[in-house]
Parts: sequence; C-alpha cells; structure tokens
Amino acid sequence: MGKIYKKLSLTLAILLALNPISILAQEHNAVTPGQKVEELTNIEEQVVDPEEKPELSKEEKELQKEMEEDARLFREVEKVQNQSIKSLTNSYLIGDYETGEIFEGNNIDKRVAIASTTKVLTVFVVLDEISKGNISLDDKITIDSETAKIKGSTYDLKEGEIVTVKELIDAAMIVSANDAVYALSKHVSGTEKAFTEKMGEKLRSLGITNYQIINSSGLPDYTLNAQNELTTRDLFTLSRAFIKAYPEILKTTSTPRIRNLEREFYTRNTDPMLGVIPEVDGLKTGYTGLAGRCLISTGIKYETEENLKPFRLIGITMGSPSNGARYVAAKKLMENGFQNYNTIKIADNVSPVQVIDQDRFYPKEVYVFNKDEYYKVVKNKEAIWSEMEINEVESGMKKGDVIGHIKYYEGENLIYENDLIIKEDIREKSPFGLLVTIFNRMYDDVNMLFNA
Repeated sequence: MGKIYKKLSLTLAILLALNPISILAQEHNAVTPGQKVEELTNIEEQVVDPEEKPELSKEEKELQKEMEEDARLFREVEKVQNQSIKSLTNSYLIGDYETGEIFEGNNIDKRVAIASTTKVLTVFVVLDEISKGNISLDDKITIDSETAKIKGSTYDLKEGEIVTVKELIDAAMIVSANDAVYALSKHVSGTEKAFTEKMGEKLRSLGITNYQIINSSGLPDYTLNAQNELTTRDLFTLSRAFIKAYPEILKTTSTPRIRNLEREFYTRNTDPMLGVIPEVDGLKTGYTGLAGRCLISTGIKYETEENLKPFRLIGITMGSPSNGARYVAAKKLMENGFQNYNTIKIADNVSPVQVIDQDRFYPKEVYVFNKDEYYKVVKNKEAIWSEMEINEVESGMKKGDVIGHIKYYEGENLIYENDLIIKEDIREKSPFGLLVTIFNRMYDDVNMLFNA
C-alpha cells in the first residue's frame, strides 16, 4: 500500500510541474484556460455539504415510532398466527356482558398478575368519588415531584404542571398513563396507600375477595416481590360492573389517540383491537414483565337477520408472551365470539306452544302460550329443546291463568323456565252445545268409516 501512495505522489508532482494551472483549475472547478494564476487567490474553495434532512416534529417522531412498532407487531403475528388461544395465553374467557354468562374460558379461577388492567378498578373508584360529589371532573391538580418521577407508560407529566381530573382519566384509559393514576389516587385519598384501601373496598362490594392490590397502576413492587392480582373471572365481574355503572367510559376507551398540542403529547390508544375489529370500543390493556401482555376487550354485535337483539361481549386474555401473541389471541377470541354467537328468541309469548283439543268446554281448542318471552345469546347450531307439563283444562279458568310449566335446554343445560298460560276464558258448554258436539263426533266417525 505504501508503494502505491508513493507512486501516486510522484505522478501528481510531475503533473503539477508540467501544468500547475490546469491542475489548480480542475481542483477549483472555476478556472478558464486563459485565466492568470494570481486570479486564483480570489477564488474561494467551493464546498458542497450533503443535503441535510429536516428535523422531524415531536408528532412526526411519534408517528414514525408507531410505524416501527407496527412492523415489529406484524413480524410477531406472522410467527404465532396459527396457534390456539390457549397456547398464547395463561388464561382467557369470553362472556355476555348483560347476563354475566361465561361462554368459553380457560384457567379463569387462578389468581394472575393483572398489570395495567388495574386501571379499570382505579378509574372506577375515582368515578365513584365524583358521583358522590367528593371530587369533580373539573378539579385541577398540580403535579408534584413524586408523580413526575413515575415510569413506564406515562402522560409525561411535569412537576408544577396543572391538569384536570378529566384529563388524567382520559390519559389513564387511553394511553395507560401510570403517572395519571398516581396523581388521581393522591387527589382522592391523600396517599396512594390510602387509595388502595378504597380499591379493596370496591372489590369486596362486588363480591370479589380473592385479590391482591398494592397500587393504583399495576406496576410490580420488586422490593416486596408483589403485584396486583385477580382471577380472570373476577376481572370479568369487575369489567361488567364498571361498564354498567359508567357506560360513558366507552367513549373514552374508543378514542383512537390523545393529541394535545399544548403539551406536545401525541400518543395512540394502547388497545390493539381498536379499528381492527369494528365492534370493539374498549376496554383496557396491561403489560409488565411478570404479568405478560393482557387485554380486556369489549364490543357490541348489533341486530342482524340472525342476531335478533344487540348484545355486548367481554373478552379477556391474560399473560401472553408478546404483543403479537396477545394480538392474535384477542383477535381470535373476539372475532369467534361475534361470528359464533347470536341472540335468538327462546320463548315466544305470541305463538302457541301447544293446542289442547277437548269437547267438554268452550272453546273447543285451547291454545297454550308462554307467559313471558325470552331472548338469549347462544352459540350457533346449538340444539335448543324443551319439555313441558300441562294440567287438565277446567271450567271457569280465566284468561291469563297458569295451565302448566315449560323448561328450555341448551344441550344438557337448563337455560330457562316459564309458566304456561291460556289467553281465553274457559266456559261450560250448554246442553245444546254438547248435543252438537256429540253429533259432530258421530258424523266424523261415520264419515271416516265409509271413506276408509
């Protein structure tokens, strides 16, 4: 290599000696053949900088980050998309929001780490305090140094910043902001520890006793080797109660992103099912290293030709090992739920379930009806069958009187019981009416004999 450099240097020296002006002109890229050497001293060296890329705004950086996250998610999904829900989760369930019936599930009674799904309980307690008049959505909270130091998913709160309770609730439910719920807990109870006592009281009021709650966010406390825990069944119970008490929260959880120009905060909703499954309008994500990736999803299936009445599903997946695994598990769970379940009419109180043909009373044909109508969400193609007991028709029975009882089954499971009623008064026939009945029967018997 040294010999090559020496040869190049020697060649350059010879060229300069033979024609220094032409070489200098080529270096400056600005000298003409007739130009004097002394004029070269007035020519500044032209340096062309590489084109500088414009600096991205904070919002553009966030969008770029989201695109990168989506690309990673796509790669993860490709690896696990053919796996079962059971293999992608520690536990899962799907059930009917209105009735609380759990349609499908696995490992739902073992206590598991719930991570940021905790914030359903936290915001539940906060909204209770608002409904009691103890605080309001418009309350202004000054952020202290403790809150500003909270890590993980945050609303990027700064010490001394002033925000409203409403803004913090939105941040908690949309972007899973740990600093937001910490600020809310201190606003309600003075300390987070005191607030967790209210969280426990709330759970017990819902009949939930098998729990561990150590904070408002769901972050693990490694000094105590502890974390927030519930069973998946109890998390379902909590979610149902939350939506029933404050259905307006779904307007918040279905918000695609927080875009706050004043705070320069541009972050999308953490829920990966929003916009992917059209019916889904919430509810809450969760993730820690100990809990894995968790998700509570909910959405409404509206009336269709097959689905006679709208119904809301709640699906929960817990402990998925990756974002891709959670995405696939939750998507399969909710899509299967909306595709495979429909509301049908089990008991119809308009069409008769039985007709009793008798001669002694009027009317001759007694129609028997369900007392009440009943709709139920059932799995497609599941056999619905019934068994009934009907008493004898008696003279003097009135419209609306109970004449029997009916039971409806889905497979082997009893799903509904109903009284059976009549919708006409039952009267004794007159002597003439009885003679007519006897004559008509004799006529029918003779007619059948000759036509046999």
